[in-house]
Amino acid sequence: MNIPARRLLLIPSLILLAIMFFAPDARSQDAAPKLERVGTSVFRAGKVIKVMEASLYLANRADAAKVMTDVPKRLTFTYTRDIASKRFIDSANGALKDNCTAAELAAIKDRVEKLHGMYADVKKGDTYEYLYVPGKGTTLLVNKQVKGTIPGADFAKAYFSIWLGAKPVTEKLKRELLGG
Repeated sequence: MNIPARRLLLIPSLILLAIMFFAPDARSQDAAPKLERVGTSVFRAGKVIKVMEASLYLANRADAAKVMTDVPKRLTFTYTRDIASKRFIDSANGALKDNCTAAELAAIKDRVEKLHGMYADVKKGDTYEYLYVPGKGTTLLVNKQVKGTIPGADFAKAYFSIWLGAKPVTEKLKRELLGG
């Protein structure tokens, strides 16, 4: 097949246009802020049985003092034991009651239920991540797979209080996550 030279020159331009039009937007894939690890903690049941390792990531270490404000943050949990999702939910609900007022809990009730509906039983080696991006919400990832995003800075503040609030699951976990 004999193609005129001027048409051959159009092919690279058409390919470039197709790539620009059909390729995913790089900005949307890289929407998560760059975060650095602030601290890591190991959670043990009965001070002996290792249950999980947790890490906190923030835009910069100075943000640790304002972690409960509207700043980007990520908490990761890598589990060393199998745990039923019901235990997560019961523990989270108890910690939320300890850290939130009745009005705050009422305002986020539906969103908490939606997040808890995303939970699954954990197997040894599984990873849960909670990524909060201001203006977007809190995204739950299980083994690096996005399960869903819950909107609201109020929700993020309440849910992260489970581990980082005034009455965290354990003070040691909070202190170590915050780099102390």
